[in-house]
Amino acid sequence: VLAIDTDPGKLTGLPCDTLHGNVDYPSVLDAANVGDARAAVCVSQIESVNQLFAYRCKRLGVPVAVHGFDSSVLASLRDAGADFVLDSKAYGLRAMEDKLRSLGVLPA
Repeated sequence: VLAIDTDPGKLTGLPCDTLHGNVDYPSVLDAANVGDARAAVCVSQIESVNQLFAYRCKRLGVPVAVHGFDSSVLASLRDAGADFVLDSKAYGLRAMEDKLRSLGVLPA
């Protein structure tokens, strides 16, 4: 596991290898050996970063999951090459529904 971020403070203390850099740059992906990865995940809040990362990973033949922070970007992320789009709002709603069902607020 390798975490890459432009903010070194976010990397401090992580229980994995880290690399300070911007995944927009091919040199950072090269330094990370992304082409040798079994899978890659990008959870940026910046749509263009997620799209570019998905595209580059797909070109390298690396399965990639990216964060779709808004339902309006899900299709474009898949079009860019994402194998899996993490739709955080949908997952959050599902978790909330499950919790409400377990509390008896919603029918089972």
